[in-house]
Amino acid sequence: MRRLSVILFPLAIASAAFADPAHLGQTARIASHFRDSSEDEFQASIEAGWGSRYLAEGREVWADNGIFSGLLVLGFNDFAIELWQGFSDGTAEREFHGSVQYTVFRAPVSMTLGLTHVDDLSGGDNDNDASVSLIGPLPFGAEWDLNYYYGFERDGGFLEAGFSRTWEMDWVDVSLGAHLGSNLGYVVDGHKGPDHLVLSAELFREIMENLTVRAGYSYHFRIDRDPTSHIQDLELYGGPSLGIAAEYSF
Repeated sequence: MRRLSVILFPLAIASAAFADPAHLGQTARIASHFRDSSEDEFQASIEAGWGSRYLAEGREVWADNGIFSGLLVLGFNDFAIELWQGFSDGTAEREFHGSVQYTVFRAPVSMTLGLTHVDDLSGGDNDNDASVSLIGPLPFGAEWDLNYYYGFERDGGFLEAGFSRTWEMDWVDVSLGAHLGSNLGYVVDGHKGPDHLVLSAELFREIMENLTVRAGYSYHFRIDRDPTSHIQDLELYGGPSLGIAAEYSF
């Protein structure tokens, strides 16, 4: 599955539409978003965002083009459904993701299982993935996350691990994070093992009841890039990415 990492909002720092994104994946983001839900409580959110890059597994999906995206998340008890669609801001390319998540347990460590279908609406390949995500506490108010997903069509997996810390302030909240991605056969023609590291920062603020805006910056480092032997290593991205989003919860 193309894990959304247009810009990294680590640990689903409040569930960014385009994050994930590399570095959490949709499953962990939903787990974080609905982690505090009570029994028999329905939750939903809609989100719109823009990112300067569309990245997945540390690689550029739409080279040199940004992305506009929309997201709908519905949650009830331990289940969540996510519907996401992204559009290239420079070409006709677009993509749809639909996923179902189930949170097995929540505290002190949360574990979420997921199934996701990725449909390349531009005529490319489609993917069906299974995932497991763990989120837990660290000292000083930080959190760690570990995410693994397996692609049935690709017959391989991808592992993401990282940590993040959020500081709540009077007028804006600030989050910092770092995430490492490792290819375990999911990127068929990419080298196996660690392939990228992302450092990220995000500002977010609730500007009115249930409406939150966010802006983020991340820097991507390529690890052991070897395009001579592994053609998909050509797509490994090194450099900055930016993103903004607005989310309304109800």
